[in-house]
Amino acid sequence: MTADKLLFPIQTTKSKEVTMVKRFAVLAIVLAAFLILAVPAFAANGYRADYTTSDACQTCHQAGQPLDAPKVYNDWAATKHGTDSEAVSAAKSLPYGSVCAGCHTANYDPTKVTPSPSGTTWVPAVSTTTAPQALGSAPFSEFDIGCSSCHYGAAVSGNNANSGNDANDTAHTAAFGKLANAEICGACHSRFSYTVNPITVQATPTPGTTLIQPQMAIGYPMLGVNYQPLSNFLNVSKSGWTPTPTATKTGFPNLQTYWVVDGTTTPWQQSGHDGSAAQYPEWLSSGHASSLADLKAAVGPNPPASCLQCHSADYQISVANGQPVPTGAEAQYGDTCVSCHTPHQAGTTQGVWLEDYDSQLVGNPSNPSDVCTTCHTAQTNGGVAAAGATIHNDQNEVMNGTGAIGVPQGLPGVHKGKCVQCHMVPTSYSRGSAQLGANHTMDIVTPQDAVDATPVPVTTATVKPTATPTVSGTPVATTTVTVTQGSMPYSACSTCHTNAVQTPAVTVSTVTTTPSPTASPRQETVTITQNAGGDKALWLQDTIDQRQAAMHAAYNNVAAELHNGGLRMGFQHTANDADYNGWLNGVLNTKGSSVWTTAELTWQKAYTDWTYVGAEGSWGIHNYQYDSLVIDAALTFANQVDKTPQTVTFKLSKKSVKKNTKVTFSGTVSPATAGTVQIQKKKNGVFSNWKAAKLGSSGKYSLKVKMTKKGKFYYRAYFPADPSYSGGTTGQIKLVVKKWATT
Repeated sequence: MTADKLLFPIQTTKSKEVTMVKRFAVLAIVLAAFLILAVPAFAANGYRADYTTSDACQTCHQAGQPLDAPKVYNDWAATKHGTDSEAVSAAKSLPYGSVCAGCHTANYDPTKVTPSPSGTTWVPAVSTTTAPQALGSAPFSEFDIGCSSCHYGAAVSGNNANSGNDANDTAHTAAFGKLANAEICGACHSRFSYTVNPITVQATPTPGTTLIQPQMAIGYPMLGVNYQPLSNFLNVSKSGWTPTPTATKTGFPNLQTYWVVDGTTTPWQQSGHDGSAAQYPEWLSSGHASSLADLKAAVGPNPPASCLQCHSADYQISVANGQPVPTGAEAQYGDTCVSCHTPHQAGTTQGVWLEDYDSQLVGNPSNPSDVCTTCHTAQTNGGVAAAGATIHNDQNEVMNGTGAIGVPQGLPGVHKGKCVQCHMVPTSYSRGSAQLGANHTMDIVTPQDAVDATPVPVTTATVKPTATPTVSGTPVATTTVTVTQGSMPYSACSTCHTNAVQTPAVTVSTVTTTPSPTASPRQETVTITQNAGGDKALWLQDTIDQRQAAMHAAYNNVAAELHNGGLRMGFQHTANDADYNGWLNGVLNTKGSSVWTTAELTWQKAYTDWTYVGAEGSWGIHNYQYDSLVIDAALTFANQVDKTPQTVTFKLSKKSVKKNTKVTFSGTVSPATAGTVQIQKKKNGVFSNWKAAKLGSSGKYSLKVKMTKKGKFYYRAYFPADPSYSGGTTGQIKLVVKKWATT
């Protein structure tokens, strides 16, 4: 975020002239408040009489206007909130007390709807939508999602008096950091949530009244002296929630339902809306919502600014807008909507699934996933981490294949730049089709979960009006309904990997290699199976499970060897052996790297690489090749701690030969121990095991190989650690294989 990307309008003063203007404004506010109090019968559009329409804000916040108020009006007017193409139709879509207008217009009040028949539907009379805010009685205050939809309202006077008036001037007096509260967005972005209290409206098309519970927070005082929690107004849906609204229809898709996998309700929503529209309840279940609370639980009630820049939305927007920044103790919100989105800036970033969708991302990146790596980084800045560092949030480094100690740098994984494709996969259906809005739980939907999710009836209804309604009758229409059974529409893999095979279950291919703890990169057994729901990329599930299991096992091996290495160095710790490695890292860092022994430095290198893999969290899925190199390097370092080193030598009988000529690879290991030397070959900058040579009792090894391919090749020898010694790796030797040998 940069200071010129203002998230919310703010107002400051810089001169005596401005101060005088403010004094007159205050006087006008007092007079306006007196008039409002003195005339209780004063009419107003919408639910709140103190709603201030956007034309009043335009006076100061439009480009070219005087004073120093942030000029955000023009930018807002270009966003979907300011140009909602659905607003007019939604405002007039009011059969049966429609809930559409509550989120597609500003300051909606369903009790003010006076329906009348028009064509084949029911709409409010046009006259109820045209009077000024302070003089009318329309069900809403403006067609757009106006300024006061998020900032509550402002004190106005003069020519703007009919635009509404908030005596508390909430838009300008509320603490700036409060604008990071996700509840502001949640008032609308909570599809299938219901008002706490039912509301009486005029029923249509049959005369009379009925109770409804609309799906938005009507009259919600989100800021200022009148603030109340969103939960006082809206029953926000959540996994396992059983709502009891008085709406006449219940059940899927009329109430929010969640996918069930293996009998357990998940946080993934089944029922949706165009583009989802349930971002707030999804976000509530994510780690982003609790990021600040989790930070304070881990480091204390007053975390430093270096942590707040990624864990506190109120800190983030204050910095971006040049406002006083909260301390760690003062910060209130974790990573909320404004951590990633700019409410006032229309962007050009294409959506992942809906390419014409503007997600208004901070910084307007060309790749939406770049927003994620702003915080999901260990901040090594392309360099190598320092020995002894406890790595944190290194997803960016793992994706790029950089940052770890003792391994090649710059080996990007195939999943680089695909955070959104994997972590924000759409999960819901609406009107018979999958909704392509990003899922904000950020939880991975594995292929197996997507296939195992309880099938739901996906209903497609086609309605064709056939007659004009009357005041006492109903619209006549012919409806064709098609019902199919649908599992979850995507998995985290199927957004990029698909397979047309659906049923029956069939093994597509099986790849078997020999597991080897010294392989580089690690080699595992992978069985790929295609099952029902092949479009969910189920054939990748075995790969995911087996790679993660292998990485967990390797991680645990390093943890054990770190413990053993610490004991060999003479460090004893009996108070909490479960945290022995973290304790020893703290002891060594307190001691200081300038006085570390060789063994202590080696131990710290192993520790940093070990945390590099564990802290990243994907257990090899983000970049298996690089994670394999890192965890193997960690094990090599740990095995070398305070052990007698073994010298490994390596030579080739020839360094330049003709094709089909035999070359002898040989060398020694000293002190000699039993074992196998791995001859490793470089490919794409990475050495991996190529041939094995048994070590003789004298400590010598030798292997003769016919060179059947032409080219330039690089080889080295690696001997794994013995229980009593540390192994070693030699330098590389180049071998040139030329054209065909003569016969």
